[in-house]
Amino acid sequence: MVRKIGFWGSSEVSLKSLELLSKKFVIKAIITSPDRPKGRGRKLMPSIVKERAIELGIKNILTPEKLDQEFRKKYFSFDIDIAVVVSYGKIIPVKILEFPRFGTLNLHFSLLPKLRGASPVETAILNGDKKTGISIIKLVKKLDAGPIYSQKEINIEEKDYAYDIRDKLSSMGAMELVKVIKNIDFIIPVEQDDEKASYARKIDKKDGEFDWSFDSEKILRMIRAFTPWPSAFTFHNNKRLIIVEAVRDELKNGEIGEIKKITREGFSVVCGDKKTILIKKVKPEGKRVMSAYDFINGARLKEGDIL
Repeated sequence: MVRKIGFWGSSEVSLKSLELLSKKFVIKAIITSPDRPKGRGRKLMPSIVKERAIELGIKNILTPEKLDQEFRKKYFSFDIDIAVVVSYGKIIPVKILEFPRFGTLNLHFSLLPKLRGASPVETAILNGDKKTGISIIKLVKKLDAGPIYSQKEINIEEKDYAYDIRDKLSSMGAMELVKVIKNIDFIIPVEQDDEKASYARKIDKKDGEFDWSFDSEKILRMIRAFTPWPSAFTFHNNKRLIIVEAVRDELKNGEIGEIKKITREGFSVVCGDKKTILIKKVKPEGKRVMSAYDFINGARLKEGDIL
């Protein structure tokens, strides 16, 4: 039996699930965010999911501002067996969640009940977690608290940025969604243990700000978690300096913020724990991403200077 799907998604991480589900099942409707003004001209632009849905030839694409009675009337008119939510961006009322025959599934990027909430990947990196994964759950009224149909885990490598992990989880999650939907008649979901729950709050633009008094490991995790948004940044001469790429260095001691060494590979800075990190790429305020070496030369900084 071919399942009929209602797909909810708005961001880039939704795409792999949309593309694979459209090959395996019948997508009866897409629900995504409304067109928004973008760019210098503030031209109305569709979500990346809407763009891809049009390319896939999916006809029923809904972009509601509100999930109100008018929307519900339209949504409830579709013949949907099961709905799938992958990074939609809004809370969905319970009556809408319960409409499809098998309810509404969600692909969440953590090993629930750990890291419920809006930023599980970033928070896993910031916490120094060694593992993360995906959970496919049934959506219920309580945030990310529904019973679990399936979980898969991956290792978080020291070099992984948040976008690397999201890419891996998006691929793995899409394949697992297909398996769950095909076998949903035979899967008994497992209730979560609320006592083991932790939360990943929504990231704010200000969360990426640091100064060199922070421990080196904390700064490195911030860079990996917050690139490209909201970015990990500090200030130099009252201008924002985004650190795009950095790694551990072997140098130790010195004043906090001191430039210990400059090479073509980058420059080493002393952090609050007296350990250094090697800065390899930066983005100065109002400028493009550049090598750290080019930035140092342009800013006329030298070894021993304090950032």
